Amino acid sequence: MSTISTAIRTAPKVRARALSLPAFDASRYRGLVIPLALLALWEIAAQAHWINPVLLASPSVILGGFERLLGEGDLLFNLKLSVTRMGLGWLAGSLIGVAAGLILGLSRTADRVLGPTLHAFRQIAPFAWIPLISVWFGLGDSAKVAFIALVVFFPVVVNTYEGIRSVPKQLLEVSRVLMFSPVRRIRSVVLPAATPAILNGLELGFLYAWLSTIGAEYLMNATGGVGSMMESAQESLEMDVVFVGVIVSGLIGFGISLSVRLARARLLHWRKSFA
Repeated sequence: MSTISTAIRTAPKVRARALSLPAFDASRYRGLVIPLALLALWEIAAQAHWINPVLLASPSVILGGFERLLGEGDLLFNLKLSVTRMGLGWLAGSLIGVAAGLILGLSRTADRVLGPTLHAFRQIAPFAWIPLISVWFGLGDSAKVAFIALVVFFPVVVNTYEGIRSVPKQLLEVSRVLMFSPVRRIRSVVLPAATPAILNGLELGFLYAWLSTIGAEYLMNATGGVGSMMESAQESLEMDVVFVGVIVSGLIGFGISLSVRLARARLLHWRKSFA
């Protein structure tokens, strides 16, 4: 009797908790409909032999290739090499780019002397530098890091330069009235005002660093890395491995973009106080 009465007392509470659950919103998942439909159609076409499996591996075969590469450790090994090269190239290109952007932005003489030359070099396609970089640095990791740093350098230097040039004149006038030293003016006025533009350049540099890493490994006879894995698989017609490389490249690029946006929002959180 007591058990029944206890159940009766607790029943409304259970219903109340059930009613408080968030409602399923199907509209949030509408973007997945077309990709899932295409994957299903792709798998059906492969199973029905409507497509050549040598040229276009089916989703199930690609999933099997992913599991095999992950189990054998090849995927993580190549991914580690690629991420290491990207990080070193991004760091080198960012440091040089920020330093060059500061010099050009703060010195009108440097801007007039070096600006036109820098602008001319920007017009050269990055991959056109690969033959020269291969001759100067060889075909090892140093050549790939140098190429990645070169690709990262231009967006970083341009955004740093634009950020410094766009510092409000009122802020500079106030720093002169308060008799700030040049070092204090740069540290307390110029750099904080230019930080959003500098971060934009670093964000672009990160994305370009990953793209150039894959390109360098694919074109510069790399010994390891995601791009090299895809190039080797292409030669042996292992299309499942090629697709695994494509998917992993996309996921890493998405992860980089998301991480940089979150870091940027966190670093610029202080600006909301002045909005």
